[in-house]
Amino acid sequence: MALDYARQQRDPTKHAIGIVIVVAVHVLVVYALLTGLARKAVEVIKKPLTATIIEEIKAPPPPPPPPPPSVQDVNYCVVQNGQLTSVTVQYNPAAGDTTYNGQPVSVAFPATTGYAGGETWFINSEPVMFHDRRYVKYGLPRILGTTDVNNVGTVNNVSVFAEPSANAQRPEVIYVPTRPGCEFQPYQIEVKAGGVRG
Repeated sequence: MALDYARQQRDPTKHAIGIVIVVAVHVLVVYALLTGLARKAVEVIKKPLTATIIEEIKAPPPPPPPPPPSVQDVNYCVVQNGQLTSVTVQYNPAAGDTTYNGQPVSVAFPATTGYAGGETWFINSEPVMFHDRRYVKYGLPRILGTTDVNNVGTVNNVSVFAEPSANAQRPEVIYVPTRPGCEFQPYQIEVKAGGVRG
């Protein structure tokens, strides 16, 4: 059986059909080239090219941002008559000025009245006496809110404050206002260190 298949493949009459088709295709291609058919096909495909420029539609620019307010109302903490009070001051961002009723804050609320910041005993870090107890500076000044502390008395004509939960007569820590803006310096009861025995 294997010989029959091999014999069929070698039969030249089978190949004649394929050879005739290949020759016919070549003859058609050569005829087309000689008669200019290919040139006509290219001319039909190649038409005049026209380009149209389309302008990009631009979105309108966004509106400019609104100008900043010329003056902003800001709450400012001060000591008035020995009590902490929050007052409304006007801050001008363009000029960087803060005023109260048309006066600079430093004039309306001077740091000398009711504040320890300019007092010699404060500058020299001297201990203070309050209700027969000696207090010393404790840590750095800090900003407190008007409800964080209550007035419990005075030290050297400066109001003294303590936390609402503290014993008003014997607080462990007192707060002395150093300047407007609710800046306080904490003072704690002085702890006496005992002598070292050898």
